[in-house]
Amino acid sequence: MNWNEIAEIVTNECGSIVYIADISNHELLYFNAEAKKQFGLELNDESYRGKKCYEVLQGKNSPCSFCTNSILSEKTFYNWDCINPKLSNHYYVRDKLVYIDGKKCRLEIADVATERIEAKRQLESQLEMETTLVNCIKTLATEESVSDAINNLLEIVTEFYEGDRGYLFEIDYAGSSVSNTYEWVQEGITAEIDHLQKLPLSYLDEWMVQFNKKGEFYFSKLENFAKKDSDEYHTLDAQNIRSLIAAPLWTDGRVTGFIGIDNPMRNDKSLVLLTSVTYFIQDDIQKRKTMNMLEELSYKDALTGLFNRTKYTQVLANVENDNPDSLGIVYMDLNGLKAVNDTWGHQYGDDLIIQASRFQREVFGDDTYRVGGDEFVVICRNIARADMDGKIARLRGLMKSSNISMSIGMSYCDTEINLLEEISNADKDMYREKQDFYAESLGLKQDTQQTEQAMLKDALSNGQFVVYFQPVADLITEKIVEAEALVRKTDDEENLLSPERFLPEYEASGNISQIDIFVFEEACRALQRWQKHTKDGITIMVNFSRSTLLEKDIVKKLMSICGKYGIKPSHLHLEITDKSGTVKLEDLITVGEQLHQSGFQLSLDDFGTISEDLSLLTAIPFNTVKLDRLFADNMEDIHSKATIKHAIQICKDLENVNCVSKGIETEKQLEMFLRLGCRYGQGYLFAAPLPLKQFEHQFITPDGVKPNLQG
Repeated sequence: MNWNEIAEIVTNECGSIVYIADISNHELLYFNAEAKKQFGLELNDESYRGKKCYEVLQGKNSPCSFCTNSILSEKTFYNWDCINPKLSNHYYVRDKLVYIDGKKCRLEIADVATERIEAKRQLESQLEMETTLVNCIKTLATEESVSDAINNLLEIVTEFYEGDRGYLFEIDYAGSSVSNTYEWVQEGITAEIDHLQKLPLSYLDEWMVQFNKKGEFYFSKLENFAKKDSDEYHTLDAQNIRSLIAAPLWTDGRVTGFIGIDNPMRNDKSLVLLTSVTYFIQDDIQKRKTMNMLEELSYKDALTGLFNRTKYTQVLANVENDNPDSLGIVYMDLNGLKAVNDTWGHQYGDDLIIQASRFQREVFGDDTYRVGGDEFVVICRNIARADMDGKIARLRGLMKSSNISMSIGMSYCDTEINLLEEISNADKDMYREKQDFYAESLGLKQDTQQTEQAMLKDALSNGQFVVYFQPVADLITEKIVEAEALVRKTDDEENLLSPERFLPEYEASGNISQIDIFVFEEACRALQRWQKHTKDGITIMVNFSRSTLLEKDIVKKLMSICGKYGIKPSHLHLEITDKSGTVKLEDLITVGEQLHQSGFQLSLDDFGTISEDLSLLTAIPFNTVKLDRLFADNMEDIHSKATIKHAIQICKDLENVNCVSKGIETEKQLEMFLRLGCRYGQGYLFAAPLPLKQFEHQFITPDGVKPNLQG
């Protein structure tokens, strides 16, 4: 046996495909036994000789695009993987350049590698899936926003399956509905989430069968999943869904939702990732529900279930960003609630508030907000005037039928909407109606008024009314620059009432001046104490109703009180309040000039909420302008910022006019006012209104006013 015979035996028995082809013309020169077997030739069949290698091996009409002839070497084998379409197998191939009878030839040895390559691919797929799952878990753990976390997770999973759309549905068994709560779509794919809210639970009948039978499931053709006349089919077909994978979310043994991927193009046979994700996402959904519940509670009034002042403030900040075509504001206040509480008890009063809130919700839905004890505000965007009037008429009818007395004010605008002005207009409209209520209920007869005056005088003398003091600070240095005197009243149960709870009644009955003079005298008494014990005096702001300022000889009366306590008028800062609009502007200008000439400092309170502010500011020599607290509540609103900036600039242009911001409660508000150029302010961030002795203890020393608010 010669070496050629031995070589023939080796090549035939090695189990690999071995062939030789002429590189110059691609003609086959040699097939071993395994090659003949694989390509269907008998062992002694030599018909392959002279045929093109690409025709016999690949079934092609021209040389293969992946042919390696040009890169072959005599020294080493070139190793690579390929798929042979004729044999439907993966092969591991080794090619080398050899010379036969002086010709350059290609020697190729090929071994079946389908199992090895498939195992490799499965391993790569497993690693990719595990990496993807880790990314999903990391996303859920690191994203602060639950919403962002779930959306990012859907993107990761959808990309893994190369799907069009990934989504999460949640089931509401109480409402017998299912809703698409989260969604991520590939570029160019139409989002569907807005069209898939509160679908009938019956749409999931076939899904539920699959979930309960298989858990996760996959269908490659829509027709294999749902009948063409079913709701499921029409819903999916409308979204151009031809294939789909889905995995259920379980809570206490019941399907509460599912994750799905539309039209997956890869890994569609491996649902392990989708199933694994559901376990982790379930915790985050529960977290979101808990957070939503807490958020809802923070926005809801505990007594009535209506939205509270916190939500009201948030909505105010959003209204102007919405740029509504029209805006209707309703301001409401229960009449005579104090008398009801005094006569029938607070539980009866609470029941009255609850009943009134039910009627409001029935008429206005979720647009109603309880902003105070018995105060309510409605904000209606994009509503016609006729519809607004109709709702108010209906509300009045409901209130009347239940014997509930409520003052209702309304403003409406469909051109150049100014939110703060509309709220102020509605408030003023409500206030006028409340005055009518008190005028009607009290009769305003002379003898009744005299009786009320006597009762108020007794209340003032027996300590039922007290004066609190709140500092006004330099926002830069945080030093006290003055104090504001604020009246409080105690009820029969010795609860302290804020001014809005009792002043409207006294204003309506014409007795507010007694309270104004009482507060003024208490301020003078405090200044006298401070002057005895401090080197420097301190200015005190005192609020005055416009009607008080127009009383006969008011300037003479105030000067007399100053003389009684030895106080210079310049140490008193008179704030003009009362937005009722019942006082003529020209009369107010006249008394303002008289007060200024007498040495009193003047302040325009709540600037920016009523249209006559600018007229007053240009006509009366004010020393201070105080911004309405609504601006502090709506600092994020671009129009509020513009108004604040405009007001501050006006004060600077007028010279010697200070601008004071009210209602500063957070560091963020403080920083914003400073950025806008406001120098002075007051609010709970610095100090709440305090009784006289507590104010003195905290802010007054024998050497003068303490250097800053921290003492």
